[in-house]
Amino acid sequence: MAKRRQTITFGTIFKIGKRYYFENKAKGVSKKSLKTDSYTTAVQEAAKRFGHLQLETDKDEQEHLLTRLQTTERQIEQAAKPRIKLKDIEAEYVKVLKRSSHSRRKLHADATGKMPLAETTLDSTLRIVKKFREWLELHHPDVKAMSEVTPVIADDFFAEIRDNKGASTYNNYRGSLHVVWGRLAIRGGIDKNPFDDIKRLQKAVIDRELHPKRPFSFDQLEIVFDKATGWIRPAVHIGYETGLRMSDVCTLRRDQLDLDGAFLDLTGQGTRKAGKEHIFYMPDSIKYVREWLATVPDSSEYVFPELAAAYLGIDRRKDRSLANKQFMRFLWKICKFETHELEYQTDDSGSVVSDSEGNPQIRRRHPVLGFHSLRVSHATYSRTGGATISDVQKQLGHSSQDTTSGYIQEDKEAVKRRLVTQHRPLPQAEATNLQTLKQLTRSLEPAVLAEFRDWVSRL
Repeated sequence: MAKRRQTITFGTIFKIGKRYYFENKAKGVSKKSLKTDSYTTAVQEAAKRFGHLQLETDKDEQEHLLTRLQTTERQIEQAAKPRIKLKDIEAEYVKVLKRSSHSRRKLHADATGKMPLAETTLDSTLRIVKKFREWLELHHPDVKAMSEVTPVIADDFFAEIRDNKGASTYNNYRGSLHVVWGRLAIRGGIDKNPFDDIKRLQKAVIDRELHPKRPFSFDQLEIVFDKATGWIRPAVHIGYETGLRMSDVCTLRRDQLDLDGAFLDLTGQGTRKAGKEHIFYMPDSIKYVREWLATVPDSSEYVFPELAAAYLGIDRRKDRSLANKQFMRFLWKICKFETHELEYQTDDSGSVVSDSEGNPQIRRRHPVLGFHSLRVSHATYSRTGGATISDVQKQLGHSSQDTTSGYIQEDKEAVKRRLVTQHRPLPQAEATNLQTLKQLTRSLEPAVLAEFRDWVSRL
């Protein structure tokens, strides 16, 4: 119930419960929360967000004059503080990073000079800052400096992000903006980080909204291996057999390959994302790597020169999406796979909203098949084949088994087959060597058992 309503020349401020709201029906503004229980602060926010306001009563005029005086005093105080213009945020953030001390941390493999972050991480952060600046220019054109971003503005921005992005993306935006404003607080004259009150969404919310990459079925893998040509042919075999990410496959160097031994050595530099050092054995892939290298000039140090040049920006503009675009086109155009899962627009009752022709309105398209599906397939089928979670975790280079468990997507039948294979009956008495040997051979696949019997017959 409205407890107080104050009409002003260009709109109305009123209070519902403990919060003040603003509306201006003539301008199409209806019931916008000012997110404060202070009338003085409400007037300030209304003035900042919706334009200059003139109050009707003498009492309110006095309050308004006091507010303007306090605002002027703050402006004078702010003018004496250092300021960073919105357009300079990215450059200032990079400067701060380059001056950071890295004595206690290992530089990322993609770090350049004194830059501690992976290039992909830095690019993602700067891209998020740019999108926030563009949003400010559209919704708050009067905001020109970092210090002028208020908690109310931050809350408005994340309310929009929550409506249009998933929970994981929401947390990425929150983390990036909070870090940038925190690192530039002194240089930007920022008294309080406006993103402090924006809370991260909990893991349960993220899991509910997550649309992870699916593993390829065996039938799909057969199609992929059969139809792959060009660089995609060796790349899909490497991706499936080793579980490497696309970024690592794109930037493989010749000197990391042992073609005779069928090894891939990533010690020294490590993987691009996590910097994990590992040696991979890939006997099934090496044939296709040899065939591909026969088409690559010997002068190139990279296995996939065009992809590496695009990913690293060698003698051309950097384009890390080149390989992914080509691979996704291969999946839906050549393999005829459905690569995206559709999320439909719903109303308040949860019913799907349709357009005038009765077609359901699509809210978002979530990619569920891609190159990363080879990594998920490697994890899933390694586990189904009897590998422990620790084995899979080491192969994928994960720091946490929880992350690895999220990659393994076994169905119930696969789990049952694995349990039967791994089952070891408890002994009723001390087993003889022969009994132990018989017990072990029960879990062997028919082809392996036949090979074992042939070996025993030749003893």
